[in-house]
Amino acid sequence: MAKTIMVVDDEKRLVSLVESYLAQEGYRVVSANNGKEALPIASREKPDLIILDIMIQICLNAKRPFGINISTEGSL
Repeated sequence: MAKTIMVVDDEKRLVSLVESYLAQEGYRVVSANNGKEALPIASREKPDLIILDIMIQICLNAKRPFGINISTEGSL
């Protein structure tokens, strides 16, 4: 079964480009265009990796209501 990667960015063209590259490499890709949209999708899809625009606010200081661990490990 293919690994799932979630792409979150408010620039739709960038999301589309990254989705295309990842799909060509055999990954299952899900996406969102903002943090509010991303949380329920991530909760439902349980992606193996989330590529997140660092400028998107996604409740980093919240109680993590969906049980999503947010790590900055590997960020640029």
